Amino acid sequence: MLTSRKKYEYHMKEKLADTKDFFIERLGREWDAIERGARREELVRKAKAGGAVARKALLALLLLGGVVTVAAVAPNMFVAAERIAGRKGFFRKKEFREASYYLRNKKYITLKRHNDKNDKYELRITKTGADLILQKSLDEMRIPLEKTWDGLWRILMFDIPEKHKWARDALRWRLAAMGFFRMQESVFVFPYPCEGEIEFITDLFSVSQYVRIASVKDMSHDTDLRKHFGLSDK
Repeated sequence: MLTSRKKYEYHMKEKLADTKDFFIERLGREWDAIERGARREELVRKAKAGGAVARKALLALLLLGGVVTVAAVAPNMFVAAERIAGRKGFFRKKEFREASYYLRNKKYITLKRHNDKNDKYELRITKTGADLILQKSLDEMRIPLEKTWDGLWRILMFDIPEKHKWARDALRWRLAAMGFFRMQESVFVFPYPCEGEIEFITDLFSVSQYVRIASVKDMSHDTDLRKHFGLSDK
């Protein structure tokens, strides 16, 4: 008999593949915001991060564009460009080679070297690689925090039948990971706009009909909530 976690993993692969456009659009916005706010020198400096960071960056670029071309731009530096919007990632040669060969050996990507005499590569993401980065994108999804609070509490309530236990447990895991405050077993609170993310998550788990969201301005005894989210007292 499958555990709740196994049921979650089983259902998520297909559901995430069907909703990948949500993550591609979100990931693209995040990538573009980083590029707009950073000079080339800063991006190159960040290229020194190796290991899992480089692997994740390559997979993210590949999810956005499907195909990435990598070429040398300096004696010890590569630039990887995805094909759709021309987004770029900078990698030191050592980190790129270690990351790309690791991903190829795991069958997350295919790797083709164009010419033995120059440093130019073509990378393509596999279904296994796409499944991995989509799951990571879900696991790392957070609600954007506003600079100022609008004074409204978002209260999420649900009553999900036992036959959907795996989805009920998965929703609780995701809400906790996304930073929601758990008031009761099936009541969670967040102070910033989150309707879009909640709509996506509940659709993903096929439990939208069992979930309600309310926005309220006044809530009694909210000191613990304010402390939890770092909000000033009234």
